[in-house]
Amino acid sequence: MTDSGYVDVSTWAGTWPFDLNGWVSPARLAARLEAAGIVEAIVSPLDAVLAPDPMPANRALLAAIEEAGDLPVRFRPAPVINPVLATWLEDLAGLADRWPGAIPAVRLLPTWHDWGPDTPGAGECVEAVSRLDMTPIVQARMVDERALPPGAGQSAFDIDATARWLATMPDVPVVLAGLYRNELPDVAALENLAVDLSFVESEDTLATVLEILPWQRVLLGTHAPLHEPLASVAKLPEAGPDASVARLIGAASVGAWVDGHRRS
Repeated sequence: MTDSGYVDVSTWAGTWPFDLNGWVSPARLAARLEAAGIVEAIVSPLDAVLAPDPMPANRALLAAIEEAGDLPVRFRPAPVINPVLATWLEDLAGLADRWPGAIPAVRLLPTWHDWGPDTPGAGECVEAVSRLDMTPIVQARMVDERALPPGAGQSAFDIDATARWLATMPDVPVVLAGLYRNELPDVAALENLAVDLSFVESEDTLATVLEILPWQRVLLGTHAPLHEPLASVAKLPEAGPDASVARLIGAASVGAWVDGHRRS
């Protein structure tokens, strides 16, 4: 964590139809994150996940952040882009032009937007995001597959195919969010990839992760409000042999990781 608190690379605002949170505004999200000691967070629009076009939800989130003014958490937006849509390149350029320098990352949702490594335009989209000095965040899943109601839209995430695909773009730094612990070995050799901790669970989560990945490629992600942020922060021990590394992970932003990767 920083001197003042943690940096969270994976949060959401808006409405999610499969839980009882209701509409989560930036102010409401900030209150939950502040209670967990988080002072900065990347936030994406929940309403973009099920929308046929993510752009209205993207614009609404960016406007809501601007209108919220001074909050206890500094929000940095990560709009959602769908490379299946014919307008994805126009959408991406429009975001970069309208909010220059304000968008550190773009989130991609293959398991909800029905695309994969072989989909035409998927690789081009990841590379285009990076060329605009934004970091692609590939979201493996939104919820545990076992928790979805029948007929919900999340398809299975193929970690093997995804790892092979991203290996073809070694110069593009990518964050993979929402991986399970047993999926981490598949990306261990890919130095251009970082992961968040939002879906990684074990008896000693951080120690288990550090057996697989160097700490420089591990980021704090809570997946709030769909997950409890206090539970994710608890994965970073404040005492013991991994405490110093935990502090570094808790303070790491996506931008800092990308800068460090490019210098290495």
